[in-house]
Amino acid sequence: MASTSLTIPITPPGQHPPLAVVTPTDHSAWIIIAAALGTSLSVLFLGIRVFIRSSGGSRHGLDDWLTAAATAVSVVQSGLVLAACHAGLGKSASLLTAEEIVSTQKIYYAGNLTYVIGLVTSRTIVACFILRLTPIKAHTLYLKSTLAALSVWGVMFVFGLALQCDPSHPWLLRGRQCSGYFVLWVVFESIGCLYEAAVVAMSLWLVWSLKTTFSNKITVIITFGARLILLAIVALRLKSFSRSGQTDDPTLLEAQFIVWSSTELNYSIIAATFPIMRPFINNLATNYGGQGSVDSYHSSRAPSRIPESELRLDHDKAERRGFDRRSSSLRESSSSLKTSVGEQLLGGGLQPDNESERFEGNSRRYQQH
Repeated sequence: MASTSLTIPITPPGQHPPLAVVTPTDHSAWIIIAAALGTSLSVLFLGIRVFIRSSGGSRHGLDDWLTAAATAVSVVQSGLVLAACHAGLGKSASLLTAEEIVSTQKIYYAGNLTYVIGLVTSRTIVACFILRLTPIKAHTLYLKSTLAALSVWGVMFVFGLALQCDPSHPWLLRGRQCSGYFVLWVVFESIGCLYEAAVVAMSLWLVWSLKTTFSNKITVIITFGARLILLAIVALRLKSFSRSGQTDDPTLLEAQFIVWSSTELNYSIIAATFPIMRPFINNLATNYGGQGSVDSYHSSRAPSRIPESELRLDHDKAERRGFDRRSSSLRESSSSLKTSVGEQLLGGGLQPDNESERFEGNSRRYQQH
């Protein structure tokens, strides 16, 4: 995104001028594109998530509501950034009046606070999703501990950012010496990167002993591991921060930093939907007009079949009770199902399924008889 000297094009008759033009003193076009495109993709993936839950018959969980909340915050944050661009964000201070500079910094300050809230919310989605899959105490303790640490740190950072530099006018950056401002962002992003690595490590832990094919394990790891791309985005974001621009001309020289901020927030929201997208992708596979897409979609939602050798009970006892072999095996499998439901769900499509709930219900009714 190096600055290039461009001449504003002459608009032909009957056409509208471009919304923004990149010049050495105006980089607002970069910010507008990043905010608008990122938010549009976040809303699109929220729609995909709703479609998957609705078509699959799964009830909405905390991870789905957090996705909706993070997307809503992203929309608000993008609206604030676009409003700041309208006021002068992305333009050189030499092109703005004193009132416009103050107004721009106020809106950008509000956008920064909203950005932190949205980013912390988006990072909790995957951990809450895994909590729906595993009833194992060690897993839940690990996830709840990381969620608690992230939440506490997020609240602390919001207050730290809200009281930056001069607490009486915390939105003012131009002409102020805020030596700890960049360090604050480095610490915040470092904690975020550690959290992302912890969530990916949790996915490895979850599938390590999973009784499924190696390719299925790789699929699970890739869908969760896609979040590690955030580490590269964070590195580019921090690298683009201009310490001199923060005080000399923040409305212009921090344009790339703002672009990577929008990219990080929206990709964090988008990547949270990757683990549940396999049924959606299977439904799009038409197999050149064949019936394979429908079959593959339903098979992806089917719960993993428990081997018959693990469910077999004494046949005479089953006859005396009047149940067939599958019904008689429910009592034996019901206890193991509670500890292996996460493995079955991961192997069957990476989303909770009502079939497993009906399976447990049948087991309870069998035990009552």
